[in-house]
Amino acid sequence: MPRTIINVVLFGIGNVGSTLVQQIQDHQKSNSSIELRIVALANSQHVFFAQDASKNAWKAKFDEQSVPYRLQDILDVLEENDYNNLIAVDATASEELVDHYEELIAAGCHLVTANKKANTRSQTYYNQLREWLRLHQREFRYETNVGAGLPVVASLSNLARSGEKILQIEGVFSGSLSYILNRVHTEDLQFSEAILQAAAAGYTEPDFRDDLSGTDVARKLLILARELGFHLELDQVEVQSLVPYNLLDLPASKLKAQLPAFNALFEQLASDLKPQHRWSYLGTLDVQRRKLRVGLQQVPVQSPLGNLRGADNLVQIQTENYRQYPIVIQGPGAGREVTARGVL
Repeated sequence: MPRTIINVVLFGIGNVGSTLVQQIQDHQKSNSSIELRIVALANSQHVFFAQDASKNAWKAKFDEQSVPYRLQDILDVLEENDYNNLIAVDATASEELVDHYEELIAAGCHLVTANKKANTRSQTYYNQLREWLRLHQREFRYETNVGAGLPVVASLSNLARSGEKILQIEGVFSGSLSYILNRVHTEDLQFSEAILQAAAAGYTEPDFRDDLSGTDVARKLLILARELGFHLELDQVEVQSLVPYNLLDLPASKLKAQLPAFNALFEQLASDLKPQHRWSYLGTLDVQRRKLRVGLQQVPVQSPLGNLRGADNLVQIQTENYRQYPIVIQGPGAGREVTARGVL
């Protein structure tokens, strides 16, 4: 049986993007019916064009043969080759690339993104993006926007489409904050050191203040709310930030030296804990009250939320038919491997 060829334009070759390339290579060895070809591979400065840029030694070829990045050059190549089955993959955290989604759709690309920015812009943009997709009959997939490789978005969408009445969604939505708080609670580790280790493991956003400020969790909660048809803006999410006020506007290059400032905050939190409880950073979507809240809560140590380990996420979906025993989705919520796998 002939193989189906799928052509991929990959934007972003950092933690997730480079891992995705490796997973595509592995996929090619085990799948006889689908052939994935990366026809363009780009970071913010350079782009590498090839018949299949995912072949072995792609990093060396990228360094040797890439040219300065211009989106128009990519669009021109796509038009010249008239590719079938074309997918643009956004493995960046870039606002700028989102500005060009319409052009990629018009060029014939389906979209797959790990980038949450498009789904958390204004409601007007959110609606317009879906109109562009409808007009061009393109698909948009963004499962990894919430829970990395966990099937949170798909599960919620399927429940909603089936007519299930959603009452509340609550859980740990940040793999990075889960990892940081779990390490601090279970080990003799300072908050600042746990932050550094989370960043080194690839669990945080490029600027880890996105995680610690609650912005990343707020985006995820907004995405789920919009899946349910809510017309809301990001600034309508109530958010408790863990970033000291004096570090909010600090240049990223100077942030590392100021990390000890986080330790005093957590020492105060530790002194406020009730017996047999621990702090957890939760997102809560109260569907009936149309209220979204993100912040610290004390949870019993022996509860499912209190028993989380590593970078695990745990999302509870309470519905009319799953009221007493909510649907629980649990597993790694951060990391380059699981996120790349979710993209793939």
